[in-house]
Amino acid sequence: MQSLKIMIKAVSVLLRGVGQVVFQNNPISGLVILTGLFFASLAAGTAALVGVIVSTLTAVLLKVDKDLIGAGLLGFNGVLVGIAISLYSSHNVTLGDLPVWKIWSLVVMGSAFSTVVMMALSRFLSPWNMPALTMPFVLCAWIFVGSVEHTVKLETPGALESYAYQLFQPEIGHRIEEYRQYTLETWYMGIGKGFSEIFLQDSAIAGYLILLGILINSRISAIMGLLAALLSITAAMLFGVTEESIRLGLHSYNPILTALAVVLFVRFTISSGFYALFGVVVTVWVSLAVGLALYHLEFPVYTFPFVIVTWALLLGAMSVGRLRYILPAEALTPEANLARFAAQEIEGAPEKRRDSPHQLDPEKPMEDQRE
Repeated sequence: MQSLKIMIKAVSVLLRGVGQVVFQNNPISGLVILTGLFFASLAAGTAALVGVIVSTLTAVLLKVDKDLIGAGLLGFNGVLVGIAISLYSSHNVTLGDLPVWKIWSLVVMGSAFSTVVMMALSRFLSPWNMPALTMPFVLCAWIFVGSVEHTVKLETPGALESYAYQLFQPEIGHRIEEYRQYTLETWYMGIGKGFSEIFLQDSAIAGYLILLGILINSRISAIMGLLAALLSITAAMLFGVTEESIRLGLHSYNPILTALAVVLFVRFTISSGFYALFGVVVTVWVSLAVGLALYHLEFPVYTFPFVIVTWALLLGAMSVGRLRYILPAEALTPEANLARFAAQEIEGAPEKRRDSPHQLDPEKPMEDQRE
């Protein structure tokens, strides 16, 4: 009986790790999202599962704070690293291939290293009370992309030849005659794939399953994520990008993450809602700029635009009287945050919680966060 409880707890932690990619600390949300990943690609689902297991197990072996592990916060970067390495090594950059043993070893090492980078960045950012977000994934994936061709002999085309990089070829912007007319399919596919591209997947159905996973845990997050997808597509159209790139969701996944982060770490109000949507438009613009810059370096964009824009927005929220920044250690869901603030206003006393920590507690010594 005890072993069954331990197994259920372990599965819950792993599923929370999958859900935390989109800021959902809910095992049911994680299960729905993981189902979407397996629907999109057996390789991606498997790589995500291996990534979250390895990164979480690494945290356990390093005796990282149990609250962090239990909330899935040491697993979500491993999910993305596992998928990224698997796709980069695949002949089919859309569906991915089940990796050979050399790639599995890289998935394991990359996922384990993402845990170390997560802890390091959390410590580095603690003076500013900022979450690390998916920056550990970005750094680990960039390290892999920059080194794998020189360290491991792989008979693969490489992700740098994938459709995602065609978006940033300089001549595309001048081939107006090749643009397809925007249609309802552009919107439907763009929204769905915008959510699936968060996990590097090219599947509208998987994307809508991811949206469902978010909805299960937070209606506010789901609504804001959907609005972010719609607004990012509109902004991309105004910027004059290709219909194909919009339909692939390449202009939406970073803005969606920005909106989800802002509504979690800033108390949800009408003002903060518009603040999040402002961040969505900025993220579209930054994504284009970063994409062009990284294209020449032959590096993927990943979620880097989301990270830098969100850090800027959260730092700004700390100094804006109309906005109320929520410490990562106290952020639960937008609904729970609202309820807690309402209770505090009634009681007139602040309440400190650490049910869902998103980073190390800067006021607590490192040795006290270990066992």
